[in-house]
Order: sequence, then C-alpha cells, then structure tokens
Amino acid sequence: MTYRSGKTYSLAEAPPLEPGAVVSVPEVSVRWYQDYLAIAQAVSSIITAYTSLFFLFKQ
Repeated sequence: MTYRSGKTYSLAEAPPLEPGAVVSVPEVSVRWYQDYLAIAQAVSSIITAYTSLFFLFKQ
C-alpha cells in the first residue's frame, strides 16, 4: 500500500486506509493442470508402492 506521502507499507504493517492511498495487488499465475498432475503422480506412486509390496510379501 502506498500513501499520498509516498510511504509504502506491506498489508500487515499498514495503518488504516486514507483517501488517495494506492493498493497494489500482485498478479498470480494460475496453473491448475500442474496441481492435478502432481496429485496424479503422488497417487500413482502410492499405488505402485502398494502393489510392489503386495507381490513381494505375498504368501
């Protein structure tokens, strides 16, 4: 947040808003497909490990 006086504060440290204050919001890049890919990789790793242990210790 930047105030008319030119001072800049982070959101956690900023005093109450005043007229003329500028609030800057950073742009966030959303990559939803990467989240699904990471979850799929984790699930496949767990399934592979379980299957391997099953066949290894099968009696």
